[in-house]
Amino acid sequence: MVKERVFLRVAVAALFGGLGVWAMVARRDRPDEEVAAVIARPPAPPIGEPIAADDATAATERRALEQAMLGGLPLVRVVERGDTGVLGLVLAGRDALGAWERLSEGVAESGRWPVVLGDGWAVRAHDEATRSTGDAPDAIVRRARTFDLDAWIATRLATSRPREGDWPEEIPEPVPVRSRVVRDALDLPVPEVAVALVPTRDPAEVPAWLAFGNWAGCPEPTVHVAMLTRWRERYGAEVVALGADVIELRVARPPADREAAMALAREQIAYAPDLLADGTRSIAQIAASRIGAPTWTLQWARTSRR
Repeated sequence: MVKERVFLRVAVAALFGGLGVWAMVARRDRPDEEVAAVIARPPAPPIGEPIAADDATAATERRALEQAMLGGLPLVRVVERGDTGVLGLVLAGRDALGAWERLSEGVAESGRWPVVLGDGWAVRAHDEATRSTGDAPDAIVRRARTFDLDAWIATRLATSRPREGDWPEEIPEPVPVRSRVVRDALDLPVPEVAVALVPTRDPAEVPAWLAFGNWAGCPEPTVHVAMLTRWRERYGAEVVALGADVIELRVARPPADREAAMALAREQIAYAPDLLADGTRSIAQIAASRIGAPTWTLQWARTSRR
């Protein structure tokens, strides 16, 4: 367990954080219009509402920060969920994953799962979703427990009809995956992001608390909870970040053979069709990229972006 934990820490830091040299090359290769869009983007709105230092309702979150050696940082109310405020921190993007790692070690005691939510625009999207839903988190979780996930996957695959493709002769080594939540399109750290402390010990329940999903191509929260529960049980997958339109997972037991990887790829294509890109990718290509991969990124492009 200790060895596995150390490996995962290194994976989160290296794969999500990226390398400086690689980042410079990536920026140089960006299309001019993408660079211009990032430069022209208006400043993100402020994140959350400050919590008074003597607010007794935030005692659990304060203890979680102290245990993670983050006790000197102020708490904010990140989003509202019914009568419950989800509290958290505002940090520089470059520091968010390190804070997540510390906070994740104390979940058993705190009962608060940390999740990186992104910048002010992403937090605004989450806040709009949590304020507009009529479903309580526990109701979503109950539905997810009885949801027929296999039937849902079969229906989605029958509609999209992804190409099987040829299995590669050599399995590629897992490549660095930059976080789309703490880094921008030019691979620069986002100035400020939120790290929420969600009132659950189960990372699969995070989408229920944030009412994540239910736009074009993106499943409803019930499906997210059901799928993430399956992947947690089978692969040890845990939510690290949940942006406006992306989920980033760290994975303790990724598939190690072709059969398991192909089964996972079918699930992920049904779940997040954007993996197919412009239709040139195949199930086999996606499956091969999942063998040994300690992080997964799933995205659903919104119809309009800021």
